Amino acid sequence: MNDLTEKSLKGKSGWLSPTGDLFECLPVRHWDKAMEICKKYNIKMLSGGLFVNEDPELTIEKMGWIKLSMGNVYVSQISRYITKRQLDFIFDYMLANGKNMKRFKQIFAQHGKF
Repeated sequence: MNDLTEKSLKGKSGWLSPTGDLFECLPVRHWDKAMEICKKYNIKMLSGGLFVNEDPELTIEKMGWIKLSMGNVYVSQISRYITKRQLDFIFDYMLANGKNMKRFKQIFAQHGKF
């Protein structure tokens, strides 16, 4: 990872697509960004349960998107496997944010099936 990548990933928040592209948002705006992604790509939103009619976060997580927030990686248990591009991005992201690689190995062991 070069210095530019390290600086550009430090503290970023958003959604990581299965193709490894980061859709940035503020740390408290993941719901809004997920809604924007669903609308932009014409994705039919899934029901979030009894009190939520449509849940954009649940929808994109089920499609393999990964939530990133201020240096942390949140992989939903409902998510399908992680792609190689996502793992490459997560590796750089965790390094840039000074995270322990033990967490990366855990993510890989649970979700890396390519």
